[in-house]
Amino acid sequence: MDDILIDFDENEDVVGIEILNASKLFNVDKYDLLKNLIKFEAVVKITKDLITLNIKLCLLRKKKEIIRESVIKD
Repeated sequence: MDDILIDFDENEDVVGIEILNASKLFNVDKYDLLKNLIKFEAVVKITKDLITLNIKLCLLRKKKEIIRESVIKD
């Protein structure tokens, strides 16, 4: 998870996720990611030995929804 930063609050709830090089991770154009993102879903699971991040993006391109998903484990 070198390119992913997860911010937690004092209750250990996720309050922010930063994905560096997200266009490469999701195989989409930077413009599409910045201008056409209509939905972002993330689920973070934390155990003693593993952090799992499930991310789903939905982009709108030419009136068609494009969905990209990624599962990152570290």
